Amino acid sequence: MSKNKSKNTSTKKLIANAILAKRKSLNLSQVELAKSVGSTSSSSWIGSVERGQKTISISKLDALLKAMNTDLSRLLLDQAKLTGYQTESLLNKDYLKCWNLIKEFDKGQIKVLHEILKIISKHKNEIELPTEENPYKLKLARDKSKDKLL
Repeated sequence: MSKNKSKNTSTKKLIANAILAKRKSLNLSQVELAKSVGSTSSSSWIGSVERGQKTISISKLDALLKAMNTDLSRLLLDQAKLTGYQTESLLNKDYLKCWNLIKEFDKGQIKVLHEILKIISKHKNEIELPTEENPYKLKLARDKSKDKLL
């Protein structure tokens, strides 16, 4: 199994376990939660998400969080407390800032962001990151004649 696939699986499982624990802490059945989430959700879909068998979209995750009257940071923090997981990486302020921006995006914007992230991921070893001296510098470091600000 590749490193990325393992990381994605563990993240999916972390979120799945957090959703399950939150639902149970609210004494909600899967049927009740599915009804609260919306007409296209079923109790079997909720179960698949809780087992980490389904990948959940940002919009569906947002609907689940609203139905459970929580947000992503609180959900993950509660799960971290239950499992003893390191909270520093989960609650990274930059991650939360990104999440707060992304959750307002429509499908088209999410698609564009996904393409941008794929490019950044592909070239991550070639990207010159911002420094304290120049916090706004972010460019490809390969060919100085073709540098573009991202």
